Amino acid sequence: MAANTGRTPFFIVIILLLLLINGALFYFNTQGDIIIEEQTETIKKYSDDIAAKKKQLIKQKARIDSLSQQAGISDSLRLTMEAKADELNTVINSLNKKNNFNKRKLDEAQNQINYFTSLVDNFELQIGRLKKANEDMSEQIRVEQEDNLRLVQEVEEKKADIQTLQQEKEEVITEKTQLSEAKEMLEEKVQIASILQLSRNYIKGYKTNRRGKIVYTEKAKKTERLEACIEIMPNPLVQDGPEDFTIVITNAKGKVIPESTNGKGGFTSVNGENRRYTDIMTADYSTKKKGWFCGNWVEESKFSSGKYTLEVFYKGNRVGYSEMVLD
Repeated sequence: MAANTGRTPFFIVIILLLLLINGALFYFNTQGDIIIEEQTETIKKYSDDIAAKKKQLIKQKARIDSLSQQAGISDSLRLTMEAKADELNTVINSLNKKNNFNKRKLDEAQNQINYFTSLVDNFELQIGRLKKANEDMSEQIRVEQEDNLRLVQEVEEKKADIQTLQQEKEEVITEKTQLSEAKEMLEEKVQIASILQLSRNYIKGYKTNRRGKIVYTEKAKKTERLEACIEIMPNPLVQDGPEDFTIVITNAKGKVIPESTNGKGGFTSVNGENRRYTDIMTADYSTKKKGWFCGNWVEESKFSSGKYTLEVFYKGNRVGYSEMVLD
C-alpha cells in the first residue's frame, strides 16, 4: 500500500505536465496564427498604401510632364522639370521592384510624395507667374498695338490734312499768281497810262544877228546853239510837280551832243537799250494846262552840216522825236 501511494503523485505530475505542454502548444499555435494573420494584414495594408502612393507619384510625374510641355516657360525651367521627372520615374520603378514592404519603406514613399508634390506645386507657381507675366506682356503688346494703330490712323489723317492743305496751297499759289499777273498787267497799264506824253516837240538852230538878237537859222556855219522844246500834255494820273525828261540830241556825225564826250551821261531805256543822253530837262508839270519847256545847248566846235535828231525820254520811254537839217 505504501509503494502504490508513492507512484501516484509522479504519474499525476507527468499527466499534468503533458496537459500543461499541450495547453502551451495550443496557446502558442493559436497566438502564432493570430500574429501571422495580423502580419499578413499589415503587409497587405502596406502594399495597398504603397500602391496608392505609387499612383500619387505617377500622378505627380504626369503633372511634371504636362507642365514641361507648356509654352512660355524658360529652357532652364523646362530642363529642371524634365530632370525631376526622370528622378520621379526612378522612384516609381524602385517601388515596382519591392515586395516586402514595411513602415519604413512606406514612410520613405510618403516623403517622396511630399517632396515631389511640393516640387510640382513650386513648378506650377513658377509657371503661373510666367503665364501672368506673359499675359501682362500680351496685354501691353495689345495696348501698344492699339496705340500704334491709333498713331497710324492719326498719321494717315495728318497726311490727308497735309494733302488737302497742299492742294489748298497750290490753289492759293495759282490764285496769287493770277492776281500777281493781273496786278502786273494793271500796273503796266497804269504805268503806260501815267506816262506823260508830248503834244509837240522840235529842235532848231539859233544865231545872234547884227543887232544882237537871237534868231533862227538853218545854216550850220552860223549856228551857235541848239534849242529843243517840248509841249507836255496834261495827264490826270500824274501829280503836279517837277518831272524829268531825258534829252538825246544826235548830230550829223551820229554823235550825241556834247560831241567831245558823246553825251553827258548814260541811261537804259525800257527796251533794255543802253543809251547816251545830252541832258536832263526838268519841267514844272501841271495837270491844268499844256506847257512849253525848252533847253539850249552849245558845242565847243562848229556845228557840222547834216541831219540832227531830237529824242525825248520819260522814265525810259521815248515820248518824243523830231529832226532838222543844217545846211
